[in-house]
Amino acid sequence: MQRVEEKQARSLEQQLEWVPEDARAHVLLAGRYASVGQTKNAVREVEEALALRPNDNNILYNAGCVYARLNMKMEAISTLKRALITGYGMIDWLERDPDLTSIRDEPEFQKLLQSRKS
Repeated sequence: MQRVEEKQARSLEQQLEWVPEDARAHVLLAGRYASVGQTKNAVREVEEALALRPNDNNILYNAGCVYARLNMKMEAISTLKRALITGYGMIDWLERDPDLTSIRDEPEFQKLLQSRKS
């Protein structure tokens, strides 16, 4: 699997050479880096994506997923909260997304879910 992730990362890196302002490519690249244990690179790419599109709920959601995969729980929860505030509406997916396993039992995450169900 790691080999596939590395190939995907190379493709995304190439995309960013052509279109450096592609926030979606940055956040997807962050996910690939997270998958192969390149934490510093993953965080750098998440931060770049968020700088480019700070109010894009899909970028925010995917950034939250990357933070959760990196076990950066507070960053994940606060970023997911921003995603919801800016219009991310797939609460059912939020409850079962495997990327969010590390935060699923966190009280703040549960509180966030409950606030959206009310």
